[in-house]
Amino acid sequence: MTHSFDRPTVEDDARRKRFEHLPDDTKRLMKDRSNEQANLENGPNLYQQRDRETDPEKKEVLEKAIAIAEAVKAEGGMAYIVGGYARDVAMQRMGYDIIPNDVDIEVYGIEPGRLTELLGNFGAANEVGKQFEVIKLKVANEFIDVSLPRRDVKVGPGHKGFKTIPDPSMSVEEASRRRDFTVNAMLLDPLTGEMTDKHGGFTDMKFKVLRAVDRTTFVQDPLRPLRAARFAAQLGFDVEDDTIELCKGVALSELPRERVGEEWMKLLLRSKKPSVGMEAAHELGIIEKLHPELQALEGAEQDPGYHPEGDVWTHTKMTVDAAAASVAGTELTDDEKLIVIFGALCHDLGKPYTKGLGEDGRITHHGHSDAGIPYAKSLLKSMNVPQAIVDRVLPIVAEHMTMLTTTELSDSAVKRLAKRLHPATLEELVAVSKSDSPSGGKLDRDELLRRASDLSVAKEKPKDILQGRDLLPLGFKPGKSMGDALRAVQEAYLDGKVTTKEEAIEFVKKLRG
Repeated sequence: MTHSFDRPTVEDDARRKRFEHLPDDTKRLMKDRSNEQANLENGPNLYQQRDRETDPEKKEVLEKAIAIAEAVKAEGGMAYIVGGYARDVAMQRMGYDIIPNDVDIEVYGIEPGRLTELLGNFGAANEVGKQFEVIKLKVANEFIDVSLPRRDVKVGPGHKGFKTIPDPSMSVEEASRRRDFTVNAMLLDPLTGEMTDKHGGFTDMKFKVLRAVDRTTFVQDPLRPLRAARFAAQLGFDVEDDTIELCKGVALSELPRERVGEEWMKLLLRSKKPSVGMEAAHELGIIEKLHPELQALEGAEQDPGYHPEGDVWTHTKMTVDAAAASVAGTELTDDEKLIVIFGALCHDLGKPYTKGLGEDGRITHHGHSDAGIPYAKSLLKSMNVPQAIVDRVLPIVAEHMTMLTTTELSDSAVKRLAKRLHPATLEELVAVSKSDSPSGGKLDRDELLRRASDLSVAKEKPKDILQGRDLLPLGFKPGKSMGDALRAVQEAYLDGKVTTKEEAIEFVKKLRG
């Protein structure tokens, strides 16, 4: 097999000869620029990164990646770190405060069967998506994805009419042309620390631009507009004009909800300002094509006295940014963070359908909380949000105005609100409310949470004061009468008429006469 990767070309030799005939001052200037570029393209290798890594699991991943690269080199091949990890290493070298994650390896010069055998020495190697020839190696609680360079062969009409064939003899330049953006098309040699950039990724990174690598291959994957929106938010980059036009022309109707949702959840969780991605999604045609619930927010008027920032779309973007900032760096799980962020995203979806004018001529949106529930359901479904999260976002949408329209809540009202919110919590509702309106209404939300904590309902609904087994000694049998008694005593408990289990049993006894 002839290896074409990383080989000098005729053009390389001609370029060297032209350089030798340049004036000394010109050669010196070109060398200075070359050295500046080399400082970016060459840095710590994975050995050095492993040695300074303090997280045991990440250290183990780096050790396994090094071992794979060494084994591939011993076989006469070449292993590169590709994708997000290589991009983030390059960004580090440019001074960005970013931590590389998710090690993906692309192997050149080794046939598929031999690569599978070789990887078997490093643990259980599971092939996924056979047409893509990706092998997943589990390391600690993470995975290393190992793949071969691939070429697309047209076998049918449309964007799905391609067959992907692994070709370990491809050149780096040709293989990396299949990637989406130039900043994602760089490769890192794990053993030397050298970066390979065949498509101008360093330059685009310097100017904070997302640019399609290849106009032809870019549109073959309909997920790429969503990736553009996500990376715009995640990296803080602008999408280049020609790439915007490419994205607008991509049909999204056949995208599975699973892939759509995965990109949105990454956008919302991994961005300091998700609004950048939301606005990019709007500009790229994603909102119009996939999410009419969000499209309706643009231009939806609000009373400028309450919302000087503008329409509901602008307000929603600001609320989502505030929600993301409120959960960043906390010990909340990703699902718990998403509940707050999705609550912020969905809280005003009912406003476009409830606009009215008060007697004083001011814009109103009476009933928009309840009106927004069906739109929240359909939006979250289009994003493939897990049902457990949906079940907690919807009551937050329904109750979010309680925080702004209520002047005072009794202990009984606090417990009843916690019950209505379940399975969402008062803590989550307050987090969304603070993101929606930092100044708030007349209700002291921090004081509300302190009281809710004292009542043991800040993180859960009120516990049942009695259960069915408590009524069996009183002569009750499972059925309607027992259910009625349990509901009645629970209402008394929520009203503060009974406070202990003993009082509750006495209450039930009186019910029976």
